[in-house]
Amino acid sequence: MLLSAVVVVAMLVGIWRYVRPLDRAEQLILAIVDGEVTLTGPGREGPAVAGLPIRTEDHITTAVGRAVLELEGGTRVRIGPSSSVRVLDVDETGVQLEIDGGAAHATVRPESGAVALTGAGVTAQTTDGEFALAVQDDLAIVQTERGDVAVMGTDVSRVPAGSRAVIRGRAAALGPIPDDLLLTVAWPEDRRTRADMGEVSGQTSPGASVVVEGAFGRRVVTADGEGTFRTRVPLGEGENPVAVTATDLFGEVAEVRGVLQTRDTSPPTIRGSVEYGP
Repeated sequence: MLLSAVVVVAMLVGIWRYVRPLDRAEQLILAIVDGEVTLTGPGREGPAVAGLPIRTEDHITTAVGRAVLELEGGTRVRIGPSSSVRVLDVDETGVQLEIDGGAAHATVRPESGAVALTGAGVTAQTTDGEFALAVQDDLAIVQTERGDVAVMGTDVSRVPAGSRAVIRGRAAALGPIPDDLLLTVAWPEDRRTRADMGEVSGQTSPGASVVVEGAFGRRVVTADGEGTFRTRVPLGEGENPVAVTATDLFGEVAEVRGVLQTRDTSPPTIRGSVEYGP
């Protein structure tokens, strides 16, 4: 009789494991892994594998890869390349993620609870909407595509749909989401030079990575908080064509091509005639 009772209890425990509702920590899943992604956390460290449950204190790092987190109820958080994301909290009210660098894009359904993305002292949160947060050092950019996103840690309290806030410290510049990534280059006015160095400067999105390529190889520079970039490159003899490519913190890309100064170091030509006296 005692043995029968033990068997019944064991069967009930086994059934409960399958029919009990999952706690929120087990409902946050690493749904998609594409490329090089690592997962570290209490008791685990190594390459990320799709299907793993994600818990508080887990840390997801992407190199050239991407990852997607999925929360029961249809909410998804896409983590872009070159990003570092830490799980601060997962419970019945939703999930809070900290972005140490890079970007994350959240599509939030009300059935899943709230999603909060935090980084560079800024927190953006919604229970129903679509938004993204990009972080680089003390720069944070929040953009809202759908719904209304509450923002803390800055002098604006919300970023409405169709808007982007560029935030440094507590100061925020709020404006519309651009249709295309801005990239303008200040090409030199003086077309010819004898100098061995030239300057490439211009304007793009704040924090964007700008690559300048030419016969000299490539130079990489980061746009400042105003979106200004500047770098100096060697000039070869003759024309100096270059390609300038900008990639913003959300992964948008723009490219322009042009020609720097033509370098001419040939000696001047002396023209004239010689006259002999009587």
